[in-house]
Formats: sequence, structure tokens, C-alpha cells
Amino acid sequence: MEKELSKTFPIFPNICRLGHDDDLAESPAVEVFLLREKKSYFGGSPDPRSPKPSHVKYRVGQVIRHLESGFRGVIVGWDASAKAPEDWIQENYSPNEQHLRNTPHYKVLIHSSDQRSQATAYVAEEQLVIITGV
Repeated sequence: MEKELSKTFPIFPNICRLGHDDDLAESPAVEVFLLREKKSYFGGSPDPRSPKPSHVKYRVGQVIRHLESGFRGVIVGWDASAKAPEDWIQENYSPNEQHLRNTPHYKVLIHSSDQRSQATAYVAEEQLVIITGV
């Protein structure tokens, strides 16, 4: 089975050896490696970022409302500036909004009455307002 996993996940060689070497106490989830392969786009970096830069206003766990769309949600990740594929930036920001790519962006888990829904959004800081007293 170890050889089969090595063929399936060649970029994750240590996953297949987990438990075979004493120096490997644990292995990150496959999703973590896949995220790193995709350059950790959309506020999903698994790497700790501490301390938070002073220009990043909000933090993980805060409840927000989107100023234009009105949806509510909770911040689950952030980037000091937009970290997304160039085609996504071009599609989501008009020529007049290109400055937003250099502002903090947040990954937001959107509140839904459907408890099975786990929709997320990736939005610029200036598009959000914190909801207090929730």
C-alpha cells in the first residue's frame, strides 16, 4: 500500500512513511499540501502569521457584514494584500478598483440558514464592516 500511495501522491513522500520513522511525529493533512501547491490563495495559507501587520485591521473570528451585498459571516483567514490568481483579480476588480489588490483581503465563511452550506467569499477590507454585540 505504501508504494501505491507514493505513486498517487508523489509530492507528498513523507505521508506514505508516517508511522515508520520516529522523526515524523505527525503529518499535515493532504489538503494542507494541496493548498501550498496552489500558492495558498484566498486567505487560506496554513502558515502562522504572527504578529499580524498593523495595516490588517480585522482578525480571524470577527463577525462581519459586506457593505455592498449585505451578507454576514465570520472571518476565517486573511492576506496582507490580495493573494489570488491574476485572472480572478481582473474578473473581480474593474480598472477603477485595481488598487484593492494591494489592500488586506479576508476569507469569510458566509452565514446561511442552510446549515449544510459552507460558502466562502474573498473580499477586500474596505468592503467589510464589523458587527458588534452579536
